Amino acid sequence: MQPNLSPSPNDRCRELVIKLTDPQMISHLRSQPPTHLKERINRALKSQPDPGVNKIQVVAAKQLRSGDIAAYTRDQQEKEILQESAHSWVETFGGTARIVTQTYGVIVHGVHTKSIDLSDMENAIKLLQVENKPLLPNAEIRYVGWLTKASPNKKASSLVVEFSRAEDANVAITGGMVWQAEMLSCELYDRTCKIKQCFNCQKYGHIGTQCQAPQACGYCAGQHSSKECGQKEDPNAERKCAACKCAACKRSHTAWSAVCPERKKKDRVERAKATRPFLHPENTSKRVPATTQAPTQTAQLTERMTNQTSAVPAARLTRKRGRPRSLHAEPEDGVIRSERQEEIDSLIRASQQLREEALAMSSRQLANTRQPNTQPPSNEITMLDD
Repeated sequence: MQPNLSPSPNDRCRELVIKLTDPQMISHLRSQPPTHLKERINRALKSQPDPGVNKIQVVAAKQLRSGDIAAYTRDQQEKEILQESAHSWVETFGGTARIVTQTYGVIVHGVHTKSIDLSDMENAIKLLQVENKPLLPNAEIRYVGWLTKASPNKKASSLVVEFSRAEDANVAITGGMVWQAEMLSCELYDRTCKIKQCFNCQKYGHIGTQCQAPQACGYCAGQHSSKECGQKEDPNAERKCAACKCAACKRSHTAWSAVCPERKKKDRVERAKATRPFLHPENTSKRVPATTQAPTQTAQLTERMTNQTSAVPAARLTRKRGRPRSLHAEPEDGVIRSERQEEIDSLIRASQQLREEALAMSSRQLANTRQPNTQPPSNEITMLDD
């Protein structure tokens, strides 16, 4: 099986994820090369009676660690055609196979935990959409949930809101969202910036559907599920971390605790946060003729933000770990220090300029939303986390 590398933002715009639920099908495809997967999909497409579908051929395919299949089209328009006709061709992977469509996440900061009841998600989504109707008149919210497991125990925490359209998510990122008459700041939610932990064995780096290790409890490290632990409701019970490798520290915290040394090692999350885009890539194919290929304002802003951050080497933007330098250490060369400071100052200025442009663009979008909008609502399928 090929290494599971994260697709770039451009690849995601052309990516179709086929959710498989048949264990035998998943196991059979594990031994198949990507060329077999690609040919299997293309044969299914070619057999379709719809000429708009049977002319499309995927250019690449692979099996993910979860067992699902990722296929890539030539462009976003072809991806959308295959999504709409998926019920007829995904059966090549079994009758229960289905397309998982991407959603666009936003982190809403400072939400009072007692002000929203997430046990009734349908009602929570309805209330959010009603209160943000003046800002996001046609927005479709597909999911609402707390950012972390510990969020419900706090007075206020961050909420993840997933939209069906990138355009609506970007308006929320640049202009904020309203909850109980409070304007709350938002930022892009990127799953690659989230620590991946298995809640079967409690180890980091994979999820439960990929796990073949023995079951372990996140509270006491016993050989049972965390939900069945008899000590989880007892605040005085001794905790034992199943994720830690050393026996000495296994008695101090739960497997998902922020103080866990294994969790702290996942500094890749911080690197991902430092390089992630400011906005979601937008769908331009529905609004701009294919011959023009003109990007939207937010798409241009995203590209500029990425170019500015990539202009400065990552090593110069990352603070080195270890002890502070000695007071008697040899001073840094003045020219190097001056060049480094100039690069940092340039990045700060560019970031401030982009932020101002984003806010101005949000104001213009808000003014446009006050006019009648005749576009039909989106009916995409929710993106499901593995």
